[in-house]
Amino acid sequence: LMGFTSLPLVLPDVISGGMRSTIARYQLPTYIGIQLTISYLLSTKLSKFSIGIWQKRLWRLTTVILVSCGVISGVLIVQAETWWTKYSDYYNADVANIINQSPAPLVLSDSTHNRILSLSHKLDPKVQLQLIKKIKNVSEIPEEKLPKVSAEFTDIFVLENIPSPSLLRPSMEKHNNYKFNLIYEGNIGFKKRKVLLWKKND
Repeated sequence: LMGFTSLPLVLPDVISGGMRSTIARYQLPTYIGIQLTISYLLSTKLSKFSIGIWQKRLWRLTTVILVSCGVISGVLIVQAETWWTKYSDYYNADVANIINQSPAPLVLSDSTHNRILSLSHKLDPKVQLQLIKKIKNVSEIPEEKLPKVSAEFTDIFVLENIPSPSLLRPSMEKHNNYKFNLIYEGNIGFKKRKVLLWKKND
């Protein structure tokens, strides 16, 4: 079970490079296999009558330590705003905290919907989202397809996920004479991705 699921991910990473094998959700069967193996080992050692008293105490202590570590890890995960397995969504908490400080913010983005939906769970109800569909095979977004921004918003943000090319901000700077400043950059090093948050100058 463990080898069947891990090898197809590990071998391409070793041969041609990549990070497939580091993505936790792809390795779930392997993690389950490791847990079953350890559980079998501990149950075998604890139920074995032929081992000495000190050996049995050692295995009991090992079991207590492992269970305690599992409980502590679970508590930390529940209380944490994010976790290392979130990858591209790891920086959602930081981005949301910046946006939520604005009295009436508008967030524009042409990123994929799953990225924005993940972020939206941490945004306050006052935050307005406007998603722009990407147009293929163009160098810029035509002026008539750019979002119309109301004067009611105090701050305008643009969220980008790199390396996915974003034409929204450059097109708005060209056609609307906007100027955006980069206020947050989150690097997802092992996936060579960046999360960029831009804010329009007043």
